[in-house]
Amino acid sequence: MISERELLRLVRPVSRSFYLSLIFLPEEVRKELTVGYLMARLADCIADYRGVVGWEQLSLLEELKRNYFRICATDGRMPVLVDEGEKRLLLACELLAEVFERSEQRDLLADVLGKILEGQIFDMRRRLSGGESDSLSSDEIIRYCENVAGSVGEFWVRILRRKGFIEKGCGEEELVRHGREYGIALQLVNIVRDRERDEEMGRIYLKIGDLSWAVERVEHGLDRGEELGKCLLGKRVRVATLLPCR
Repeated sequence: MISERELLRLVRPVSRSFYLSLIFLPEEVRKELTVGYLMARLADCIADYRGVVGWEQLSLLEELKRNYFRICATDGRMPVLVDEGEKRLLLACELLAEVFERSEQRDLLADVLGKILEGQIFDMRRRLSGGESDSLSSDEIIRYCENVAGSVGEFWVRILRRKGFIEKGCGEEELVRHGREYGIALQLVNIVRDRERDEEMGRIYLKIGDLSWAVERVEHGLDRGEELGKCLLGKRVRVATLLPCR
């Protein structure tokens, strides 16, 4: 089975910021969070790849949601990626699937991956139906962000709770809500930051006039992240969790 060190080597070329969060984490929680990130990142590679017809991308995403990455590098429909880090990730797909199947946290991994893929499928269907030239409504944006990033915040909290890194007096469901809002905020930051690049790829999420409510939602979500941090045990866990908003 692929080692934790090899998993981290796959993360670094595709996300230096998340790599930093992962290396701060204690060993008890690092592997599942690393696997979850890599499998979600692989789905991103497919959703963002411009070298295949959109309906083929949609078909792959839907099959990934059904089969949890059992179609991997040996499947001829998988995209040929230019980026070396993404190529290595694609070639490791079957190894990631093996770790996923054997994980003690398989239920949480399946839940978060299903939600992320649901958000990506929603976005892909919208673009294929001719809606890519229109920005999303605020409700649609939050739905998308909740699926692709809020779910990650929930996953992060539930893993930390299972492994004993959350204060006993802190309610899990409240912290899950904090994690969800924190994840939504970080995704909104990405959308605002990447607005021009996304438009070049035919994806319009926010128009200039929508920025004010988005900024308010970001501020709220980052505040929830700070509240979450107060209930975490261990400096390394707190640093890893709050690093993205620093």
